[in-house]
Amino acid sequence: MASVKCPVCGVSVKAENLERHLRNQHPREQVDLSEVLSEKDREAVAETKAPTRAGLTRGGKRMLLVVGLVVAALIALVIVLPLLTPLNTDFTLPSTDGTTVSLPSWRGSPVLVEFMDLDCPYCQEEAPLLVTLYTSTAFNFTARGVKFVSVDMNFEGAADTADRINTWRTTTSYSCPQTGTACFYGSAWPYCIDTDGTVARNYGATQTPTIFVLDKNGKVYQKYVGFDSNAVARLAANLNALLGG
Repeated sequence: MASVKCPVCGVSVKAENLERHLRNQHPREQVDLSEVLSEKDREAVAETKAPTRAGLTRGGKRMLLVVGLVVAALIALVIVLPLLTPLNTDFTLPSTDGTTVSLPSWRGSPVLVEFMDLDCPYCQEEAPLLVTLYTSTAFNFTARGVKFVSVDMNFEGAADTADRINTWRTTTSYSCPQTGTACFYGSAWPYCIDTDGTVARNYGATQTPTIFVLDKNGKVYQKYVGFDSNAVARLAANLNALLGG
């Protein structure tokens, strides 16, 4: 950069140092730099004063890469871990008929677990299909060792008590597909009430109806959420696969 003469003492000073020279050597002098420096010199001085952005060193770039990979791994772990962690499917609950259902005691048998609510219209619509699956001689699942259990989540409507569920099972009729006559749910399989919601939380069941098909070791084989008019066929296929044909 070109040198200029100090307007006070006449010393030759680099243009970018003139302001500092005046401040240090002639602090009481009022000098207008715009009158001393040319436009070109002022532009050059402005460029030297512009802040420079320090570039990352190779080590800094490596550190940023490592931190980024660690953050990505943690995010992936939070997302994937719940999917890899097996559900706690075991539970022991009293049933509405006075017996006790304990899933650990059912090891060695496929199990169909239905989460339902007595006042859920879709559960009421699906119930006859499940009864057909349970009683059909074409499948003969009960004789082949398959276990069924319904768990009431008490989501909506009046409180679901053992008496209320048992009354529904013995007085509500539907058209039996095998005979075409009125049938009742009767005592086909046990119904339990998940009073504090622990079982539903363990299974991750958040709505009704939700059905889990468990294999002989108590692990989830399939999960179905919502009503499906083709429930008999899809569940029969699952259970036959678990039974080996």
